[in-house]
Amino acid sequence: MKTLFLALLVGLCYLPTLSAPPVFDDRSAVLENPAAGGLPEALGSLAQAPPHRGLTNLSFAVNRLLMGDSPAYLRLGSLLLHLGAAAAVWTLARRLGFSGGWAAAWFALHPLTVFGAGYLAQRAVVLEALLGFLCLMLYWRARETGSGQAYAGALGAAALAMGARRRP
Repeated sequence: MKTLFLALLVGLCYLPTLSAPPVFDDRSAVLENPAAGGLPEALGSLAQAPPHRGLTNLSFAVNRLLMGDSPAYLRLGSLLLHLGAAAAVWTLARRLGFSGGWAAAWFALHPLTVFGAGYLAQRAVVLEALLGFLCLMLYWRARETGSGQAYAGALGAAALAMGARRRP
């Protein structure tokens, strides 16, 4: 019930961003960026050495494939990723003995994280957060269980988090 309440609260707070017009570099970085347009182009941007926002471009291409090309749908995709990061904060806070709901709400609604979910060109920030928290969760599991797979997963998540904003 608390999870649903938090998701609804965050959704209501971010609802106005879905209909907002593109701002700053949303057009050049996302809407008119061929590397963020379709899967072949996004996969091609991953193959570049070094890739320039390859994972972020791929996330936009998958978003477009699943939901459509509208900026509202692209922002909805960012919001869903942001909610995933908030869920990871919830889980980590509970494991540390804190109230997961308060920690997740603080993260999800904090002004420093709002721009990542509402500003298209900053999806990389949302991906970094989600993958960074996933890395922490996998590392924690690896420390508890000694699982080599969890260690490898933590290392992979860390590499992907760093690659979300890789610049040439």
